[in-house]
Amino acid sequence: MRLGEGLGASGRLSPEAMDRSIEALKICAAKLKMRDIRRSRLIATEAARAAVNGEDFLERVLSETGLELEIINRETEARLAVSGCSSLVGRDTKSVVLFDIGGGSSEIAVIKIGENRSSRLANHITHWTSLPVGVVTLSERHGGQDVTPDGFEAMVQEVEGMLANFDCPAIDLLDNSPEAGFHLIGTSGTVTTLAGVHLDLPRYDRRKVDGLWLSDDEVTAMQARLLSWDFTARAANPASARIGRIWFWPAAPFSKPFAAAGHRSACALPIAACAKACSPI
Repeated sequence: MRLGEGLGASGRLSPEAMDRSIEALKICAAKLKMRDIRRSRLIATEAARAAVNGEDFLERVLSETGLELEIINRETEARLAVSGCSSLVGRDTKSVVLFDIGGGSSEIAVIKIGENRSSRLANHITHWTSLPVGVVTLSERHGGQDVTPDGFEAMVQEVEGMLANFDCPAIDLLDNSPEAGFHLIGTSGTVTTLAGVHLDLPRYDRRKVDGLWLSDDEVTAMQARLLSWDFTARAANPASARIGRIWFWPAAPFSKPFAAAGHRSACALPIAACAKACSPI
């Protein structure tokens, strides 16, 4: 939907972006009415938080779709992302770094489970941060349609600069031994773009994407592949052309073994790679 398209420059949600989002939400509303739903919580995140007309957009949504959206803060967004990935964290896993890359913000959480595991994985968050940058805002600032290798490196450096202020534990303070099952987990529709590119999916298939494991070498190869594509190639790829633009699809996490460069650099690269894959098409 790209609700935050142009937000970084104007500070406002554009009429076109709001129209696109409302049309998509009408489809969601129709599907919800077909289900026997007793309780629901419908949330809006960074684009609605940051825009001066965010509340106006929510009023339009309620009026035109009947859906009442709630703008949540960044901490709540991070906790919900962690809760949604509980099923991917094995019983023997002691430490996880989770990242949730959105269109206008990216949340990162360090999770240390220890011996006494709570039924709520979010209770094990020891450190978290929310970066005011996502695939839409980052790609718009670094070339839009035309993203060069130099532009990609500039994306990585910008995100690494933001992560430098993240007060998180050093690698050696986390239990990152093979026995502890330490890994990174990426969640949300943006990350499934990378999974779809990796799998060469002709169309989105949640059964193939949910819980997909990628090695460090596979992520590096996928990154190089994305960097080799120009605008036309990205637009022709069904994964980046469809998966990366449908933000309301179910969150589909994938995991990746811990990168040797450390979790700050390991999180910067996926954010920049997603921005490259999802730059306007």
